[in-house]
Amino acid sequence: MKKLYVSMIVIMLIISTIASVSYAWFTYVERKSLATFESGLLSIDLKADNQMMDFDVNLEDIAFIDYQNEVVLDKYDTFNYMATSIRFDIIANEDSPLSRHLVTIDESILDDGLLYVIIYEGVNLETATPLTADYHTYISDIITGYPDKASQVQAIYNHNQLMIETMHDLVLHPQDQMTFQIVFWGDYDALANPETYLDQTFTINMIIESINHQGDLLS
Repeated sequence: MKKLYVSMIVIMLIISTIASVSYAWFTYVERKSLATFESGLLSIDLKADNQMMDFDVNLEDIAFIDYQNEVVLDKYDTFNYMATSIRFDIIANEDSPLSRHLVTIDESILDDGLLYVIIYEGVNLETATPLTADYHTYISDIITGYPDKASQVQAIYNHNQLMIETMHDLVLHPQDQMTFQIVFWGDYDALANPETYLDQTFTINMIIESINHQGDLLS
């Protein structure tokens, strides 16, 4: 695996909740002295020689959906409103070299019953540019042609991996801003014990690695 790290990468990751029916809070795992956490803005700054950032996103009181009726059919026309959506902005500092960034979600610790989709929105969006909000249409385009839930869930997973690869392949120049969102739902039928869904809390571990634009974290 080729990793060409730069000695000084300065990025800022801004995290904000777009539309949410749940509570979300963030735990910064590595606790480096140059990292700051501001709960009011839900933002994390990563500065100076920190090539990797590891933090947890905790989702409480997430809305649960009936997969067939709401994901496949949108029978009640409520799927979009039940989403918990978090916006992420990775911003390269004005003194940063050309860089690339790999976003990873640790699937090994995810509990059953969490459905999520990664949506890459673009680089250097205009302030007034709306983010994707019709999640049902977005997911329908992903799962169309797959006959059953298992293959549809796999298609969503494959889409998420494609979004991660797409963002990794982008080269950010100084002051570039890359925007993406992750949208979450609870899948009632996928829970190990559906009767406990009211007490269910999901923890998502995210890692963001920054490298020189000539490096490659996927090979």
